[in-house]
Amino acid sequence: MRKVGAYRRVGVAASAVVLAAGAVVGLLFFARPTTSEVEKRTLTAMPQLTWSGFWSGEYFSDLALWYSDTYPPREQLVAADQALDGLHGIQTETQMIGGTKRADELPPASSSTTDGTSDGESNDSDTNASADTSKGGTGSKARRERGRVEVPAQEVMAEAIQDQVLDGLYVKGDAAYNIYYFDQDAVQEYADAMNAAAEELSGEATVYSLVAPNASGILLSDQEVKDLGGTNQIDAIEYYYSLYNDDVHPIDSVPELKAHDDEYIFFRTDHHWTALGAYYAYVAFCKEKGIEPENLDDMKHINMGDFLGSLYAQLNSDAMAANPDYVEAWIPNGTNKMRLWDQDGTVSDDYNVITDTSDWDVTGKTMGFIMGDQPLQKIENPKLDDGSACLLIKDSFGDFFAPWLVDHYQTVYVGDFRYFESNIDDFVRQNDIDDLIFCNNITLAGGGVVAPAILGRL
Repeated sequence: MRKVGAYRRVGVAASAVVLAAGAVVGLLFFARPTTSEVEKRTLTAMPQLTWSGFWSGEYFSDLALWYSDTYPPREQLVAADQALDGLHGIQTETQMIGGTKRADELPPASSSTTDGTSDGESNDSDTNASADTSKGGTGSKARRERGRVEVPAQEVMAEAIQDQVLDGLYVKGDAAYNIYYFDQDAVQEYADAMNAAAEELSGEATVYSLVAPNASGILLSDQEVKDLGGTNQIDAIEYYYSLYNDDVHPIDSVPELKAHDDEYIFFRTDHHWTALGAYYAYVAFCKEKGIEPENLDDMKHINMGDFLGSLYAQLNSDAMAANPDYVEAWIPNGTNKMRLWDQDGTVSDDYNVITDTSDWDVTGKTMGFIMGDQPLQKIENPKLDDGSACLLIKDSFGDFFAPWLVDHYQTVYVGDFRYFESNIDDFVRQNDIDDLIFCNNITLAGGGVVAPAILGRL
């Protein structure tokens, strides 16, 4: 009994030490990260203290989110948890991590289209652009007919991103693949968002939608995906597009990607496509728009060296470390200069569309594409003076897609759906946008957070 009591006291003391150490680490304000290399996003900024926020309690909710999102060893703790999970059972070169979701049955592609209506209305708390009522603005019919849709909180969207990286992860040697699980309601809601945007801007701007497949949809066999309980992404994207109305222009990147599936179009240690994969999606965009794509041989190519991405960070795989990815990019001919608005509201012209990250840490090199996920970027091409402009609303897959647009527009605007604060239609009108382009990967588009974020800003 005495020994049991002694062990218990030691255990309690050890737990107290661990908790105290964790509290001390949490107080290291100077050590808190501002970006996540694993999730390729800017982390939550420390909230500003205001009287209204203090009395409503909103300040304390935001402070709690900031504390948890920027806890110094957060990503290491997540990776350690994943490593512990991986100790259950015998480890093999091929294994499934997560995969607890059950996909809905995928219906055949619809031969009819939806009417473009939705349950959502705009969140009118626009901070980047005010409504121009002379051109439709907030008084448009589509906005009045939609009920209010609240933009999901950033912590909800951040959790969705993390789930995308971890859930349904199929490990095969030195590569890992996200398996896609079809969700009927989420896909319908995303299609409703695309249709609502096209209805809102009918006659004013052309709406394009690119649902980007992930690596498993292009590089794995149909049978392999089926055996893992996943959904065929080619069929799923066809179904997405069948729900669009006639004013939404779908960008079918699958044929281009499949035709080049023996090339380096997806990373093995990261959940994104490569710059080359994004190029073939851009070729598909050019076909839909009726323009000629840039020739890779006519652009400056750079190789930034070895890269270990988000999937490696979660798995800590020796096989991946022994055979890392590499990052390559092509610099636009029109310009490589870019203006950037960060989450603190700071505006700077000291950024590039493509930043050479050769000497950066091996895990952070893809941040060189438009400096990752930010509220807003603006790229002005001095070689064009035709007034052409586009707005790209995207997730992190769009970071690799955006540079390919530069040579086709006088002005390219890029907004990440998680941080873009303007009403999308007002921004389009105020900035004389010709083309509104949505680019989201299939897992996130069908995950239930992108559509409300878009509908809440229409």
